[in-house]
Amino acid sequence: MKFKKTVIDTNENVYSTCIGMHKESNVYVGCSEGKGPAHAFINGKRTTIWEQPGGTMSFIPVPNKDDTYIATQNFLPVFLAEKCSINLVTYIDGSWNTKEIMPFPYLHRFELFRLNNENYFFGATLCKHKDFQQDWSQPGSIYVGKLSEDLSQ
Repeated sequence: MKFKKTVIDTNENVYSTCIGMHKESNVYVGCSEGKGPAHAFINGKRTTIWEQPGGTMSFIPVPNKDDTYIATQNFLPVFLAEKCSINLVTYIDGSWNTKEIMPFPYLHRFELFRLNNENYFFGATLCKHKDFQQDWSQPGSIYVGKLSEDLSQ
């Protein structure tokens, strides 16, 4: 097997990537873990999801919903992410829209999965709270829950 490397974009500190769907075409997403943008490629054309704030640890397609994603923002600075939030990201009429669903301090990674025609969230936080960047005295938690049909809630 041979691979050919092709550079299609430059985006420093890409940490979260995913493949979603838009009208039967793949959407390729790359998001910065630092202060920086999130870009998506749709039919070979680069689109900007956001320029700032960055700090994206997870950018996940919502099962059974094209053009709809859940993403974290503001996991900044790394390991001291008290202002991290979970956001609904949609692509509508050629534009990306981001709406904060709720603050979710220290949410590092999450996944969405579908079971019995319902969508579920499974996420992990790094810690409960930190007094300083290297404070690991309060362990994180696992969160599991069923998503509402209205994802903005």
